[in-house]
Amino acid sequence: GWKSFQFNLKSFNDLITAKDCITTPEFSCNGHDWFLKVYPNDTTEGYVSIYLHHRSKGSTTASFEIKIIDKFGNRKHALEESSHSFEGINDGYGTRGFLKRSDILDESQNILDSDGMLAVVVSMKEDLFVPSNQFQKIVLQDMFLDKDTADVCFEVYCPEAKEGKKEAKASDFFHAHSLILKKCAPMLADLFDLGDDNDGKISTVTIMDVKPGVFRYLLHYVYGGSVPEEELKTHAKDIIDAADKYSIISLKLEAEAACVTTITMQSAMDDLLYADAKNCPLLKEAVMNFLAANHYEAAENISFTDFPGHLVKDLLIAFGRSSNSKKEASGAATDELSTLCVSALRRKLDEMGSSVDGSREAMIESIRNISMGCPTPREGWQSFQFNVKNFRDLTTTKNHYVKTPEFSCNGHDWFLIIYPGGRNDAPEGYVSIYLHHRSEGIIRANFELMIIDKFGKKTTVQESLMPDTFKGTDSWGWNNFFKRTDILDESQNILGNDGALTVVVSIKDKPTDVFVPKNPLLKMVKETFLEESTADVCFEVSNAEAKKGKKKRAKASDFFHAHSFILKKCAPMLANLFDLDTNNDGKLATATIADIKPDIFRHLLYYVYGGNVPEKDLATHAKAIIDAADKYSIINLKLEAEAAYVKLTRITIDNAMDNLLYADAKNCALLKEAVMNFLADNGTEAADKMSFNDVPGHLMKDLLVVIGRNSKKEASGVATDELSTLCVSALRRKLAEKGLDIDGSREAMIESIRNSS
Repeated sequence: GWKSFQFNLKSFNDLITAKDCITTPEFSCNGHDWFLKVYPNDTTEGYVSIYLHHRSKGSTTASFEIKIIDKFGNRKHALEESSHSFEGINDGYGTRGFLKRSDILDESQNILDSDGMLAVVVSMKEDLFVPSNQFQKIVLQDMFLDKDTADVCFEVYCPEAKEGKKEAKASDFFHAHSLILKKCAPMLADLFDLGDDNDGKISTVTIMDVKPGVFRYLLHYVYGGSVPEEELKTHAKDIIDAADKYSIISLKLEAEAACVTTITMQSAMDDLLYADAKNCPLLKEAVMNFLAANHYEAAENISFTDFPGHLVKDLLIAFGRSSNSKKEASGAATDELSTLCVSALRRKLDEMGSSVDGSREAMIESIRNISMGCPTPREGWQSFQFNVKNFRDLTTTKNHYVKTPEFSCNGHDWFLIIYPGGRNDAPEGYVSIYLHHRSEGIIRANFELMIIDKFGKKTTVQESLMPDTFKGTDSWGWNNFFKRTDILDESQNILGNDGALTVVVSIKDKPTDVFVPKNPLLKMVKETFLEESTADVCFEVSNAEAKKGKKKRAKASDFFHAHSFILKKCAPMLANLFDLDTNNDGKLATATIADIKPDIFRHLLYYVYGGNVPEKDLATHAKAIIDAADKYSIINLKLEAEAAYVKLTRITIDNAMDNLLYADAKNCALLKEAVMNFLADNGTEAADKMSFNDVPGHLMKDLLVVIGRNSKKEASGVATDELSTLCVSALRRKLAEKGLDIDGSREAMIESIRNSS
C-alpha cells in the first residue's frame, strides 16, 4: 500500500556548504505531483533539512515518510509516517533539522557511498482509488442535443438570415428532453404543450428573440455545462437577457459577474441603466463603486440627467464604503447587513438555501426574515449563534459535551461541541469549545468563538490567528476557553434570564472576487428520482422476505418509477429490460427484478440518478451492492462498494479463501489484491492452515506479483514503478486519467494502459 521513490544526491560532501536547496525531479503518486527539497546547510546550525512539496493544483492529504539509506541499502534515519494536508502548488511539509551533517559525513556510519552520494527515499501511502459518479458527465456528453432520446425540439430563428446574409441558415434546431427542462428550466418547458400525447412525435417550438449561439450556451448550461470564460465576457449581456427571460438564474448571475470587469467612464451610465432594468444588483454595485472611486472625473464627463432617483441610496452606500469614514471614526468595520456587498449577501442567502436573485433590499429583507437571531458579522465573515439552555445545571464531568445543530459555511457543514466541565486535557474549572468539520474533503478556515452576555455584548473572544486545516471530521478549538465560575457569576450577566449560555462562531468567507452559485443540474435531476408523474418505465422488485413469509406485513413487491432516457445513457442494461421501441400509448412499461432486494435496488437506481449511497449502508451491504452493480454493469458503484468492503474487512486465515474466490468470480481486482497481500505477509501460517485445492491456477500470477513487490522493497528499500508491479488502485487511477474503462483484471488494466500509451 506504499509507493517509494529514491533520489541519489551526487557529490553531497561537496554540496554541504551550499546555502540554497537541492530540488529533486518530480514524481507522481495518488494522482498528484510531488518533489523533495533538501537543504544541505539549513539555518539550523549543523543540520540537513528535508521537505516534501506538493506540485499539483487543488488540495490533498498525504501520509508519507522520508528516510536516508546507507550505501548497503539499510535504513539509517527517517521522518516516521506523517500525515499532512497540502494546499495548492508548492505547499511543503517536512523536518527542519532532519539529520546532523556531521553524521552524514562520518565515514564510520557508511551513509555516503564511495562517490559521496547521499540516497534519500520518500515513501507515500497509496489511497484506494474510488471513481466518482459520472451522472453529470453522461448527461452533458451523451444527452445534450441527442436526437435519439429527445422528445422536444427548439427551432431558434437566425437573425442573420433575415438580414439577407449569404450562407446563413434560416434557423437552428436544438433537441432536448422535457424532463430535464421541467426540473432545470421550467419556463422553457412551459413553451411546449407537454400534456398532449404526440404519438411519439417530437414537440417543436420556435424561439425568435435569442440568437442560436446564445441559446446553445443557455441550453448547454441547463444540461450541466458551463460557458467558456472568453465567450461569457464577449456575450455577457446577450446571455443575461436570455437567462433573465427564461429564469436560468445561476447563469444570469455568472454572466453578470463577467460584466463587472468591463466598466469604463463611457459605459458607466449605460451599464447602470441596464443593471437597473435587468435587476442585476452586482453590476449596479460595481458601477456605483466605480462612480464613488472616480467621482470628480464622473461629475465632469457623465450626464446624470437620466439617473433614476431610487438609485441614490445605492450610490450613498458605495460612497460610505469607499471613504471608510465609519471605519476611521470607530476603528472597526460596521457589521450591519445594509453595508454588506452584493456578493456577501448572495453567499449568505445561498448558505441559507434561499433564492440569490433580487435587489439588495430584497436580499437583506430575506436574510432578516430567515435569520436565526445570530448577530450580523463583519464583512467577509459569517456568524452562527447557539443558545445552550440551562447551562448552570449541566454536568461538569470531564469530556461530557453538548453538540449544537449543524450549519453550513463556505460549502462545508460544521457544528460546535461545548464541554461544560472541559475536555479530559483541559485545565480544571474551564469550559472547552471546539469547531468540528462535518463534510468530506479539506478546507482551511479562519474562525473565532465568542460568548455573548444577556445584553448582547461580547464578553470573551478567541480567534484563530492562522487558517486551520480541517479534513473529514477534524476539529479545532480551545481547552481553556472560559472559566466556568465566571460564566456562573451573576454579576457578570453572562447567562440569560432563562439560564442560557449564548455562544457565537464566526467563520471567514473563502476569498473569492464574486460569488456565483453552482449549476443546479444535479440537484434538480435528483428530484426526479422515483417521480411517478414524469416516469415512463417502472421496475417491480419482488420482496424475498414476503415470499418466504418472514414478515407478516411485508409487501410482495416494491415499485420504482424511472425515466427511460436516463437509463439508456447511465444504465443501458437496466434500460434493455424494457421494450422501449414499442409504442405503449402513454402507458408505463414495466419490468420485473427478482434477484435483488428492494433496498439494494433503491441504492442502485439512486446512484444512476447521480446520488450517493450513504457510507453506513455501503459498508453494511457492500457485497449485495457489488452483486447488483456487477449484474447491471453500474461499474463505478461496484468499485465504490468494493473499496468500502476492502477498507472494513479484516482478511484472516478463516475468510481469506472465501474472499479470494468471491473476488475472482466478481472480477474484483482490489479485493483479490488485498487477499494476495495477506497471503504474502502470512505465507507460512497460510500454507499450514489453508487448503488451496480450489484456487484457480490463473491466480498464481497475482500472488507472485505481490510476493515480488514485497521482497524487492525489503532488498533495496525502493519499489519499482513498472506497470506490472503497480497496485490495483494505482492502475485504476491511471486508466481513469486516460478516460479508459477501469473495470477488469490486473492483466486487462495493464494491457489497456500499454495500448493507449
